[in-house]
Amino acid sequence: SGKIPQASAGAQATGLRRDWNNILGDMTQEQVDYHPEGLANPISQLVVHSLGYLDTVVNKTAQGKTPIWDSGNWGTKITGIAPGRQDLAKARAAKVNLAALKEYTNEVLASVDAYLATAQPSDLDKQIPGAGGNMVPLANQLSSAIVTHFADHMGEISAIKGIRGGKGYVG
Repeated sequence: SGKIPQASAGAQATGLRRDWNNILGDMTQEQVDYHPEGLANPISQLVVHSLGYLDTVVNKTAQGKTPIWDSGNWGTKITGIAPGRQDLAKARAAKVNLAALKEYTNEVLASVDAYLATAQPSDLDKQIPGAGGNMVPLANQLSSAIVTHFADHMGEISAIKGIRGGKGYVG
């Protein structure tokens, strides 16, 4: 039925958050600002993009709240980029404050924890617009935001960090 058992969603989110915090925990400003070869985005853009989608799905879509990016005025603290897809040149031109990036990370992940702790099965069945305008259960969007999308970009970030001499996933 598209439902995500709360225990399963919480366990997946906890594991991803642990890995995310391990990857970002010892991140350096040089690694965040690095411009990968080819058409890859810098880590700063990948972090803001990943968290922005998570923030929007959990806060705006699931709860009808203002996303943390907007309510916390993060556009003034993390300047030059914003959630969503960015032009590569714009993403590479941005100089993102690493401390602010980590603070935004903590706020978004705390909001995910709070939501998952209180979400009811009936909440997960709520029909919302999905890709192409098709209506889908909220559980599908949450799974995409919390697990698939987040983990995909976490792998990118880990790989780029590793290229710059840092440790990605902590084993």
